[in-house]
Amino acid sequence: MNLPDLQTLWEFLQDNWNLLAGVATTLVAIATGTTALFRRYRQHRRRQLIAGIDAFPFEVLQPYSKNVLSRLLRESQVIARDLNEPLADFNIPYQTRRNNRNTRQELENALEETGWLLILGSAGLGKTREASELAKLLNNEGWTIFKYLEGEWLDIPASFPSDICDRRKLLFFIDNLHRITYRGRKREFAPGAENPSQPLKVPFQERLLDVLRYFEDECDSDQIRIIAISRNEIFPDSPDSPSNLEKLELDNFSQLWERFRQYTLPEPDDSAIIQLLTDTVPKAGIQSKPEDYPLIAQRNDNTFNNIIENLKTIRGRNWCLSADTFLETQHGTWY
Repeated sequence: MNLPDLQTLWEFLQDNWNLLAGVATTLVAIATGTTALFRRYRQHRRRQLIAGIDAFPFEVLQPYSKNVLSRLLRESQVIARDLNEPLADFNIPYQTRRNNRNTRQELENALEETGWLLILGSAGLGKTREASELAKLLNNEGWTIFKYLEGEWLDIPASFPSDICDRRKLLFFIDNLHRITYRGRKREFAPGAENPSQPLKVPFQERLLDVLRYFEDECDSDQIRIIAISRNEIFPDSPDSPSNLEKLELDNFSQLWERFRQYTLPEPDDSAIIQLLTDTVPKAGIQSKPEDYPLIAQRNDNTFNNIIENLKTIRGRNWCLSADTFLETQHGTWY
């Protein structure tokens, strides 16, 4: 078989360029359409398999709710057992973490850029509190909050929830995203679909994107906002697990992650820690040496939670808060 020389091949390409370009465009369109068709088929198949699941995996906070912080900071509420507990997260006075920055305004601006916001930071920084403050602000402006209930199966609903009358201004609130995505690896089968003859193995990241797209289609994308929160440490908590940042798999699921505006939460400065102590210690009924507050702030591990854990310990033992009774870190206490 004689192969054409380069000159002949070049002439052929020049003479048939429009035809070849048309063929290439058609093939790309077919491939794209096939991918979209396959995706729609998978969604339809999932809806069939989970048709018997009636639970809605979100807690709904109606616009202008009075208890937004306590409901979004539910873990703290369970621990507190008392809505008047001064050391519960939702009762801790909000602090401006940096003198030269307005974090709350930065978060609001970041959310408005794309409508999808991912708040990142290490444990104890107050990520959920910042996210809850922003959600509360939007709720006061008429937004309905859908708080994802960790552990519930998340997937495309068979139909739009009948008890949601107003399809405007829906805010999705998803906490502990690093933990949810990692657990999703171990539980990738929908309830009732564990039969090997009907596999439904879909990563949480893919299901999350499909759910949010569904609500965008049903409500118009400009009526949807998403606030997600995740830890982002690059070192694992234990040798046999990935780091919290790796749990998100940011290099995969690009169609999901590229939608988010990522915001790394800054650590609080010393003045924020001093103000936190000044505001909280009297309310908690703790004896203290205020002259030690600057030294405590310097020795603190740059988190808000370490301060609160110290106050809980000191109050429980009826100690006086001072530089001598303060622990520089309680790493792992609030994990």
